[in-house]
Amino acid sequence: MWHCDELGIPYHPVKHDRDSKTGLASHSLNAVVGNALEAAPVLQNGTITVAESGAIVVEYIINVCGGGRLAVRPEEAKCTENLYQILFANSDVLPCYGDSVNRWIRD
Repeated sequence: MWHCDELGIPYHPVKHDRDSKTGLASHSLNAVVGNALEAAPVLQNGTITVAESGAIVVEYIINVCGGGRLAVRPEEAKCTENLYQILFANSDVLPCYGDSVNRWIRD
């Protein structure tokens, strides 16, 4: 979500609780059209559904919604490092951020 903040893209987070015993997706997550894998996170934008965090951040938010404003072109020297940092932040830092967001949604 911080990518949306940086790009000034409005969003509305929706929390889908998983079953506390099995860890399986909730009925609300299963009901997301286009999310056949019942994966989270999932992004919906009109008729578009993207359900894989790297694809959501790099391909959809940065390139499609943001017009490439946070992207580094493949031919640029820092491209691989930039991609690593974006995906690292999303997969390792975001869960900590996500706890704060979940509290914000709940309140």
